[in-house]
Amino acid sequence: MMETKQETILDLQLATLAPCAQQVYLILKEGTHKPADLEKRMKYSSRSIRTALKTLHKIQLIEKICDFDDLRTYYYKTK
Repeated sequence: MMETKQETILDLQLATLAPCAQQVYLILKEGTHKPADLEKRMKYSSRSIRTALKTLHKIQLIEKICDFDDLRTYYYKTK
């Protein structure tokens, strides 16, 4: 089965990231999560997870969505 050009570009972008960022992206592909939810599912520190989220958001692989119940927190999901 042939991969599309976008899938190939995405795979190359993920390959250049740290292992923590790769794992965060794979978890976010399953659905929308808060950083605290990611900490429960991963073995990495909260600092590593926050850095991974910032990196993924900066290269536009994920979206940052404001939580309207608590305006200080955000949800993250893949684009």
